[in-house]
Amino acid sequence: MNSLEQIETIKSLQKPCKVHLQVDTGMKRLGCSEDATIKLAQKIALIPYITFEGIFTHLTAADDEEEDPFTWKQITIFREIIQSLKKIRILPQYCHIANSSAAMRFSLPEMNMATVVNADSHPVNIHNTLESKNAYVVRHQQGTINPLTKQ
Repeated sequence: MNSLEQIETIKSLQKPCKVHLQVDTGMKRLGCSEDATIKLAQKIALIPYITFEGIFTHLTAADDEEEDPFTWKQITIFREIIQSLKKIRILPQYCHIANSSAAMRFSLPEMNMATVVNADSHPVNIHNTLESKNAYVVRHQQGTINPLTKQ
């Protein structure tokens, strides 16, 4: 979810649901801005039957070493947003930024979920320990994301 309109649509259903807020940290295609993220998180926090379960962004060039400065800029922006949310005591259970390449190439200890691609190139959200024959696994233990392993 990344807009007030989406929140209002879910709110109108008046049914419990869990949402993940998508932040645009540089892709310029999907997600809400830094300022909008804080406002949307505050709005979600006021709706009793909506759980602000996760916040995420997409690293556009995590697989390209030449783009590492841009990737680190995206990571920094996302970390700053998380810190801003902590200051106002709003923080979802899951913070995810890593795709397959990022999970293998970058140390992101404060993140507790990653989206990786299995052998068939289908995205798989992974948190904690996932046992799967076709998925690369990110193991989350004590606030750190360990390297991927093939099951």
